[in-house]
Amino acid sequence: MLTTLLFIFGFILVGFILLRYFDLRENFYREYLKHKEIMFLLSNYENKRKINVNEEFIKSVFSKYSVEITSFNQVSQGIEIKGKNLSGAVLPELFFMLEDAGAEIVKFKLIDNTGSGIFDYEIILRW
Repeated sequence: MLTTLLFIFGFILVGFILLRYFDLRENFYREYLKHKEIMFLLSNYENKRKINVNEEFIKSVFSKYSVEITSFNQVSQGIEIKGKNLSGAVLPELFFMLEDAGAEIVKFKLIDNTGSGIFDYEIILRW
């Protein structure tokens, strides 16, 4: 009778230890996979190099989209850029390029007297 009770108690104890072992192993693997994911993301991280926003950079961005610059002046709010032949189709890309480089658009004014979607513009940028 005593050996039967010890056998049952031992069986329950082994079952409990096995359940704890499997839980511990599952938690360990979960944490290990999180660690591997973080290490993978860190190894594939590309450090974005900061673009120096200056007059040459702005002129190169505008010339990329075939936009004419008629004046480029320093004002109290930033840099004022005036020009013509700015197509409405390139506005989102132009804004993205400027803001991605770290420039802030303070003022933006478009004038289209012809209705063709080609604008005369006035932009004030700050960086």
